[in-house]
Amino acid sequence: MVQYFIEECGAAARGCDGDAIPPICYAAVHGDMEMCELLLAHGASARQKTADGRPAVQMAGELNHWETVRMLCKHGANPWTFGFATDIRDGYGANGVTFC
Repeated sequence: MVQYFIEECGAAARGCDGDAIPPICYAAVHGDMEMCELLLAHGASARQKTADGRPAVQMAGELNHWETVRMLCKHGANPWTFGFATDIRDGYGANGVTFC
């Protein structure tokens, strides 16, 4: 459905909702790599942030979506934001930089 709105209706993949949250942040929170890839292919940035400055990569890491973290880093996300690279760790002690 999102693909339809982007491709057929001209919805902005880089836009934000009423709470100033870009779609890529929603996709990252849910670990939805397919949606992240779709949004990136249509102009979203892996470095997009919410209004309070939280990047998508941090949001994915906070919820242990490590494959999404890796994919966002490959598209230019910066793991060194808000202490994400050192403060958020998976169950084995690996941090954000480990996954990028």
